[in-house]
Amino acid sequence: MQLQALKTSLVKKPANAEAHLMALQQAYLAGDIIAVFQAFDYCCEQGLPLPTWAQRPYEQTLIGTLQRKSGTLGKGNSAFGNLRKMFVRSVRASAYLYVRAWQKDPRGFYNLPSGTLKKWLENEYYWQHHKKADDAARLAGDGLKGTGFQAQSSTIRRSANRFPQPIPWGRHEAEAKLGLRNANGVFAQLPPRLPHHAQQLLEKWDAK
Repeated sequence: MQLQALKTSLVKKPANAEAHLMALQQAYLAGDIIAVFQAFDYCCEQGLPLPTWAQRPYEQTLIGTLQRKSGTLGKGNSAFGNLRKMFVRSVRASAYLYVRAWQKDPRGFYNLPSGTLKKWLENEYYWQHHKKADDAARLAGDGLKGTGFQAQSSTIRRSANRFPQPIPWGRHEAEAKLGLRNANGVFAQLPPRLPHHAQQLLEKWDAK
């Protein structure tokens, strides 16, 4: 199985630019700051003007930086404070939602936190034995340990409350730009090959 081909087959290119950008806007309004990067890259690729809602975070940050806006102590309202909070929540919520999606369909393994993927590749029954929402929060929490996004599993699960499922098109590229998908990143990179047990499981799902 060609892993890149599998990923490509599961991530469909948007058929309607307006609908895609509207979906990204709704994701951003629900707290997903990574959707702004997806919108920026998509508009550049398609030769479209960047929507006002996506321009605003860039503009506000630049203005705040130039004005040396430091914010109020303890309020996190500097040029970077609120955006950083959104980013931390976006990563935590995405980790949880990626694990939940993988629990329901193992072909989404390429989105997992790196530590979770490693455990699945080493343990044939890892996918079968961790199917509940509580498991997802714990696995996401384990995957975020040692990073700037680590938190208790209960905190990670709360971060995903009313948070939209990450929009697939351009997500990996945006996460890579933010340093989340590299050799030491939070989320998994495609491995060069899969162990036999993982290959068999994915082939069964492909055959459905």
